[in-house]
Amino acid sequence: MSYIVASKVKEYVNGKGMMSSGDLSEHLSKTLEMWLSQGTKAANANDRKTVRGCDILVFSPSSQSFVVASAIKQYINGKGMMASGDLPEMGSGLVQWLLDSALARAKANGRKTVRGEDL
Repeated sequence: MSYIVASKVKEYVNGKGMMSSGDLSEHLSKTLEMWLSQGTKAANANDRKTVRGCDILVFSPSSQSFVVASAIKQYINGKGMMASGDLPEMGSGLVQWLLDSALARAKANGRKTVRGEDL
């Protein structure tokens, strides 16, 4: 399942004067799923059934929506938990941070295309 809105990722990367490879959104989705898994563990450790945005780390919510909120909710519900309202926004904040890091890595390597491996 993809948790990422690929068109938003492409738009963001293009807005930074770079291009995105075909596998970038897939890699972002897998990375986000890893963080969501960690979030469910954090909520469990705190005896909560609701996964909050702060459970995936302390990221600022993004003003852009990079994630598919219903897919995140479905993933969390599949773990027997509930997703708080801020979880998709915090997930988008995480994706934006990952994209900015990948953009910097691609530029440092002299490339104009951001690849999944840059994550």
